[in-house]
Amino acid sequence: IENCLFGVDINPNSVKICRLRLWIELLKNAYYKEETNYKELETLPNIDINIKCGNSLLSRFDLAADLKPALKKSKFSIQAYKLAVQTYREAENKEQKREMERVIALIKNDFISELSFRDKLAKKYVNEKAKVVKISSEINRIKLWKEKIPKNLLDKLDKASVTLEKLNKEVNDIQNNIIYKNAFEWRFEFPEVLNNEGEFEGFDAVIANPPYIRQEEVKAMSSHFEVNYKTFSGKSDIYVFFYEKGINILKNNGVINYITSGKFFEASYGKPLIDFLIQETEIKSIVNFNDLPVFDGVTAYPLIFFATKNRKDEYTFLYYDLKELPENSLQEKLESVSVLSSSKSIFIQNDYKFVDNLTATIINKSKVNSISLQEFCGLPIVGVKTGYNEGFITKLKSSKYVKPYVFGRDIKKYHTINSHNKIIFPYNEDFTIAQLETEKEIFSSLTQQKERLSQRAIIKDGLKNGTKCWYEYQQVNKIVNYNDEYIVYPNVSLGNNFTLSKGSVIDMTAFLIKSNSKYLLAILNSKLIAFLMDIWSISRRGGYLEYKVQYVEKIPIKNISSDEQKPFIALVDKILEAKQQGNDITELEKQIDELVYQLYDLTADGIKIVESK
Repeated sequence: IENCLFGVDINPNSVKICRLRLWIELLKNAYYKEETNYKELETLPNIDINIKCGNSLLSRFDLAADLKPALKKSKFSIQAYKLAVQTYREAENKEQKREMERVIALIKNDFISELSFRDKLAKKYVNEKAKVVKISSEINRIKLWKEKIPKNLLDKLDKASVTLEKLNKEVNDIQNNIIYKNAFEWRFEFPEVLNNEGEFEGFDAVIANPPYIRQEEVKAMSSHFEVNYKTFSGKSDIYVFFYEKGINILKNNGVINYITSGKFFEASYGKPLIDFLIQETEIKSIVNFNDLPVFDGVTAYPLIFFATKNRKDEYTFLYYDLKELPENSLQEKLESVSVLSSSKSIFIQNDYKFVDNLTATIINKSKVNSISLQEFCGLPIVGVKTGYNEGFITKLKSSKYVKPYVFGRDIKKYHTINSHNKIIFPYNEDFTIAQLETEKEIFSSLTQQKERLSQRAIIKDGLKNGTKCWYEYQQVNKIVNYNDEYIVYPNVSLGNNFTLSKGSVIDMTAFLIKSNSKYLLAILNSKLIAFLMDIWSISRRGGYLEYKVQYVEKIPIKNISSDEQKPFIALVDKILEAKQQGNDITELEKQIDELVYQLYDLTADGIKIVESK
């Protein structure tokens, strides 16, 4: 506690609580001194200097900033700084403690002042100021002799003055920027991790449970993150930056152990962070709690990440996928559950998904002589977004401009879609507002909602920057003809739920695939594809998966001949008929799965793994 444990928190109350907790721990382990006949306790060290308040993500000075020039000019040395800190810890009275506080503050300010002066921007400012002074002196000399001032000299002064003013503003912005109010200067705060030349050597271990705060909520810091963090991606939780900071303040082969949300392994914003972790660390283990309630009242999708700072071409690591919380210790739980052993190369080859060798073999085999779904029939297309459903949903009977309206929750595997809603759909090929006006009931229904519909952000009648008329949807893909038959599926789903739809408008909570191939439908609803999507898709609470386009588009499809597709089509026809009659389709689905296993050349071991999921 005295010599090895250091901490930083932005919340001053957290810092006070931590200091108190550590002091109590020291007190519990204190002993009475022999020389006082065991009547007096040993003097406890002042460990408050180890736990500091500040924003650990923000620093004005880089960890690699060179302290040597500052040390040469400073009247203090790193050794003096370390001695002052140690003396503070061992201070036996308040006067000595205050004196050491004064000395430590003086040393840090001296280093910071010297380093600030040597900052690139500061140097540039000083040089430009010297240039302005030099030109001004020359002009004053010419004035003194009442000579004509050369125009090029005046131009030089104007140009240098403008540059100086700009640099002055930049320097002032940095010095006065409110985001640096609580900036934590790792370069100076812990001399224990500096060598005698002032070089930052780093910590042996970094442990944290960083805050989960959306980057958009700290907009003032965004520019700092963008410039100073490789893991910046535009949209993310700030725990992403804590990973990078934690690794940067580690010494080589040091250990990082974090509890954070595991969503960065699935979300697009996590890609730069994963690249950084793969490059800079050797992952040892990951314990994924998924949607388990680790923290009361919050679904945080937490995981425990454990790695060492070590650039290594190849290594293996353990991945624990927990389905229930430990009853006793976590260690006991980890010893009783199955663990996935993977490697860096397998992790990279499978788009940063956690799979073992056997699963990687199945994935690779499924891709042999296959094309992606995107190549087979194009990218999936999201359904419509009205921007205000209540303005378009109607009880009017179906017509040219009134169609069934299907939400993602309405779509089930092989089910004929029965929508409980109808919607006004002003998007037929020959549509004009004049024609809509002839449909008196429809037009009357819409005009009753005109005021509310006109308030949507995209409406040009309501806002000058808008792009659509008051009676249009907020988002609609006009290449889709909803009178045609398509394969559709929900955005969020328990397993794979693909079916056919014709004549219904699909809501934004679902997607459509521009194909009505029953062969493709059979492949998409197979256990093999469910197995792949379980690996690729984003998990949601309750076992649900988010079928994002980026995952669905890469589903491998065997591009076989029409004759080879016939057995699949025949089985799908039987399934659709059986579904309409309310009959069980288990045996028919099993037959499709057997055809798919054969088509994708899966071995008995591969089939066993797929079936077990």
